[in-house]
Amino acid sequence: MAAIDKKAVYDSIASRQPFSISFKFADRELTMFIDGIYARLLTLNDQLYVLNSVISIMREVVANAQKANAKRVYFTGSGLDINRPEDYKKGMKTFKTHFMQKPDEMSALLMKSDFTVSIDFSINDRGLSISVRNNAPVLPREMERIRHRIEKAGIYKNLLEAYNDIEDGTEGAGLGIALVIITLKNIGIDPSLFTIDSDGNATTVTLRIPGEIKPGSIVSMVKDRIIKDITELPPFPANIVRIMELCDDPNSSFDVIAGGVMSDPALTASVLKLSNSAAFISGKRIESVYDAVRVLGMKNVRSMVMASGARHIMEQRYARYEEIWEHCNRVACYARHIGQKYHGAGVVERASLAGLLHDLGKIILISAEPATARKIREESKNRLLITETFMEEIAIGISHSTIGGMVAEGWNFPEYLVEAIRCHHDPLKASPATEAVVGTVYLANMFCGIESRKYEYHYCYESILEKYQLGDEKAFNDYHAVLRKSYEAQ
Repeated sequence: MAAIDKKAVYDSIASRQPFSISFKFADRELTMFIDGIYARLLTLNDQLYVLNSVISIMREVVANAQKANAKRVYFTGSGLDINRPEDYKKGMKTFKTHFMQKPDEMSALLMKSDFTVSIDFSINDRGLSISVRNNAPVLPREMERIRHRIEKAGIYKNLLEAYNDIEDGTEGAGLGIALVIITLKNIGIDPSLFTIDSDGNATTVTLRIPGEIKPGSIVSMVKDRIIKDITELPPFPANIVRIMELCDDPNSSFDVIAGGVMSDPALTASVLKLSNSAAFISGKRIESVYDAVRVLGMKNVRSMVMASGARHIMEQRYARYEEIWEHCNRVACYARHIGQKYHGAGVVERASLAGLLHDLGKIILISAEPATARKIREESKNRLLITETFMEEIAIGISHSTIGGMVAEGWNFPEYLVEAIRCHHDPLKASPATEAVVGTVYLANMFCGIESRKYEYHYCYESILEKYQLGDEKAFNDYHAVLRKSYEAQ
């Protein structure tokens, strides 16, 4: 990777100060590092839900900048004048064959040259600006082709239309531009905020991401609907509240607590299921509620009762999202292991419960507009870039972690749980009193996200990795393997 002061970059992000990075060629390590920068910057404005789209767009932009630089080096080295149409046509045929699909050869070519690519980042409350600059000017014929493709891309409804329409593969940029424009429209960003300029000495491509991605009236309408939904959520059932109070009472007996759980058949089934899940590791099969109380302890039973109550309410009001609950169960399992290894018993139960409930907001978010969600499911079949759930988040335009925090507050959850749900994508916002639980759940969620290919190691906050002695990628991967093995053994 190019010599970049990572600490200076992270300090600039934390203080919201503009910064730049420069390089000749972005190898895999540098690409992952840059993707991590996007993740951190978008998190600051609560816009992590557009991360995959931003990465797709900016990787395309950086690749084109490198290709433009390499093209100049290649033409010069071949004795061709890039400004002469006949030389340009001749040179592009061999350049495409020799370098466009060969990153190692392109890297070697660029590393010996004076051409560079720089990325300027700037963020404030109004939004995020990312500018990619390479010191090779766009030729008039190239700019004409780019503008034509941007104009055409504006009329495409999806990538399938672009595939069918774009036949000129001379430089491979036609579909890339269509991808950028269609993606921007899909995530609610005006394509006019994506600009390409050349001053005769260099070319600059800028993407501006406004602080409010959807038009204000749409965001406001959806937020109002979600807030209304949250205020109308029923309170926890009285019997569950009573059992939780019994678990908090040091004078309560196992028999009393077990009896309270067994008075509700649905709660009994839920507690037994959770008792034998990977989120609550006991080393033996739990056959009865009494065994659950005796073997797992009152704190764990309280967590199971609380999680069961929340799930019951959510499933009565919204659809059953088994995939989300399964993800939460895995996060809870990982959080339990991480809490035990790095923090001890005081954090374990809290982190496990927070893992079970961290995605409450996602269920509300993707249920907010069922008609839109159905349409997106249809659209997702034509796209390979992002998952269906991710597309649903984009359509709503507000993060599920924010919604989940609102739900947790509405149900009077303890502060550590509210913060773990609200900050599970941004642990640096946690208060000192809750940072251990929040950091544990964040890390567990990142491990799970890496498994589903939503995230990469380099997306993780370096300060969190260092705190958990996982700053080395091999150590991170080795510990991840331990977590996966533990979960799969259940």
